[in-house]
Amino acid sequence: MSALAHVSKPSSVRRLAPQPVSLSRKMANLATAAVTVAVAKIVEPSVPVLVPEIVEDDRRAKCLVCPEGRWNAEGNAGLGECRHPDCGCTGLKLKFAALRCPLQPPEWVEWKPEGAS
Repeated sequence: MSALAHVSKPSSVRRLAPQPVSLSRKMANLATAAVTVAVAKIVEPSVPVLVPEIVEDDRRAKCLVCPEGRWNAEGNAGLGECRHPDCGCTGLKLKFAALRCPLQPPEWVEWKPEGAS
């Protein structure tokens, strides 16, 4: 029997709070998002760049109750911050049709109007 067999496991594992995303990582994520939005507009010019307000509101509601607890309302100088390493945004991503939540699986995905290909 191993010596570790007698070590009891805690009944619940405490998760550490997600750390803020570094400024350099935020800048890289912003560049990636900008390219994604630009390419989407080139590939599908009929799809709007921005989502309707109701879609943005739905996305925001999902971020506020992030299942990984990554939303920090005080982050980014009080504008709010997603603390996922592939995000770091203030919620600006919520406005763009071509972008998606970085969680796997995502809480919200790219948006197209009904009838768009």
